[in-house]
Amino acid sequence: MKRIWTSGARKVASLLALTLALTARAGVPVDPNLVALFADTHATADAKRTNQRAGVERCVREILALNPRPANLLILGDLSFDHGVTNDYQTLRDLLSPLAKTGVRWHACFGNHDRRASFFAVFPEQRAAHPPVPERHVSRVETPYADFILLDSCLEGPVNGGLDDAQRAWLEKTVAANRKPLFLCAHHGIGETGVAGLMVSNALCKAYLFGHHHNAAHREEKGVRTFCLPSTGHWGDIGFMLMRLTPEEARLTLRQHDYYTRPPTRPEDVNPEWRERTIRKNGLEWRVPLATAGGFDTLFNGTDFQGWRRPQGDNNHWRILDGVIDYDARSEAKGDKNLWSERSLRDFDLHLEWRIKETPYVNPHARRILPDGSEAAGPDGKPLGLAIPDSDSGVYLRGSGKHQVNIWCWPVGSGEMYGVRRDSAMPPEVRAGVTPRVCADRPVGEWNRFEITVRGNTVRVLLNGQAVLPGVTIPGLPAEGPIALQHHGSLRDGKWVSPPSLVQFRNIFVREL
Repeated sequence: MKRIWTSGARKVASLLALTLALTARAGVPVDPNLVALFADTHATADAKRTNQRAGVERCVREILALNPRPANLLILGDLSFDHGVTNDYQTLRDLLSPLAKTGVRWHACFGNHDRRASFFAVFPEQRAAHPPVPERHVSRVETPYADFILLDSCLEGPVNGGLDDAQRAWLEKTVAANRKPLFLCAHHGIGETGVAGLMVSNALCKAYLFGHHHNAAHREEKGVRTFCLPSTGHWGDIGFMLMRLTPEEARLTLRQHDYYTRPPTRPEDVNPEWRERTIRKNGLEWRVPLATAGGFDTLFNGTDFQGWRRPQGDNNHWRILDGVIDYDARSEAKGDKNLWSERSLRDFDLHLEWRIKETPYVNPHARRILPDGSEAAGPDGKPLGLAIPDSDSGVYLRGSGKHQVNIWCWPVGSGEMYGVRRDSAMPPEVRAGVTPRVCADRPVGEWNRFEITVRGNTVRVLLNGQAVLPGVTIPGLPAEGPIALQHHGSLRDGKWVSPPSLVQFRNIFVREL
């Protein structure tokens, strides 16, 4: 396609490139553990759309001003404005050229505004000599502490995106062979690429990065941490993100420059709410843990119940949903309704994540538990009841329902060992020891993380990084047995009459000691 420039657009682009080149200081190092993240550049030579070029220029200028600079820049799609015309990519080349002169390497994936043939005509160096997926632009960017896989979700026509079978097969094989923390990146959201199940089944898949919506945001979708990037200058949230990597975590920082639904042409056209949004969001930080302890085996693969025993006659109430174990507390099994591991354990570390989905039942029998394990009582000596929305589940240790680590909504918090605490024959220090030191639960609907260590007769429980049970030695703890995810709750005339196990579990790993 012939390159068509207006004289004004050519002068603007040339001036921006010159300005950036002068900004680029010699001798500034690049840092392989610093990654810049762009999306939705929508580059265009249209003289009327100065905001899109100015937005990219400002983002590039800020990268060049860093010391050290990021070794890598990832651009997550919609590089072009006018559906992949060659002229758009020529403009983008001019805007990005100062980066190459300073050692900052950029890598891109495609969005719905992009076209592969036009892109490679302008950027032939971006085409892989031996593409891992035919007719698709996928790549892997390696850094010391984490790698990034850039996927091609462009369908060349529709606004929505997706992955073809060949790309999905390559991705599954690549993730299975991976041995480092991994970020999956694409232009379209995780609902369109359909990779959530694959990610939740592999603890090394840390987060999903994407663009398309022009709305800088972090949320959990289908059990995966997702980060939507701002546009560099088109509309919506305007700016970019920086990611700092260490062995322990990835820290993302939002650099928000502006917000608008349509670029204002006069100062008085700026909506005050846009300024407030920009001030509020600029500088937001999110942290993604990267460290994964060695020696752990996967107990749940994210796709089926291999390694687990579902209750006989359960009728699919324990099920796999979007890569997590989902339970509705309605098992039709006649006897034991718990979900048991096939593996029997002695001394072990168990890591798992869980969340309570909802609490439709108000429990009138909840109690306020005191630090010694007793329950608060009134003047008459009777326990003081609390009526609270409640759900109830837990993790059975070594095959014993009595020795369960509780999941519930009582004020004392999860991690409590109900059967041991309520056993009056237990020594006082044991009943106090199985009572949480702190309530570390996150709000209903959010994911929590248990780290349970069982060694000999001693149990230690961390919840969301806090030691709720620092370590308690429990007489009579069985020497060996499987773990179970607990069923709780019953219905009468279609209504709950006790707290139901409306729970989900994921990322279940064990290490025998």
